[in-house]
Amino acid sequence: MTPAELINQAQHYGARLLIVGGKLAVAPPGRVPPDLKSRLREHAPEIRALLTQPSPAAPEPSAADRAAWAREVTPNSRQPLIPPEVRRKIEGIEGEARRLGWPAELLWSAGFWDCPRGLAAVLDEDDQIGAVTPDFIEIVKMRRDLLRFQRRAA
Repeated sequence: MTPAELINQAQHYGARLLIVGGKLAVAPPGRVPPDLKSRLREHAPEIRALLTQPSPAAPEPSAADRAAWAREVTPNSRQPLIPPEVRRKIEGIEGEARRLGWPAELLWSAGFWDCPRGLAAVLDEDDQIGAVTPDFIEIVKMRRDLLRFQRRAA
């Protein structure tokens, strides 16, 4: 099976292949069967190379485009600051997202209760951005937190 076929096979099982810390990761974990997982591990270098190739459909935005986008986003000191890692991830997909018709406020609004709520409000530093389409931006949640709500005796 070729690396591209392995990627398609993983997607068939509802998994996404991501590069995390330079290593190939399957999200969510446990979604693919063990035999496919071993083949993915065996072809990891080739799969990483495929996943890191620049997309020909999304050209790098020009300096003029970036400047125009920056003018569209009004700085607001009342909004929480966007963490640098989240900012880097949004900047990484901004060219493609803007080309597909996503307005700046849906990418950069960091106020969770604002309407419209932006990608910056729901993206965590550990998350990965998957597909970017005209209808949705896929977020792969990488962190699983455990919260215990305890009943206390008075």
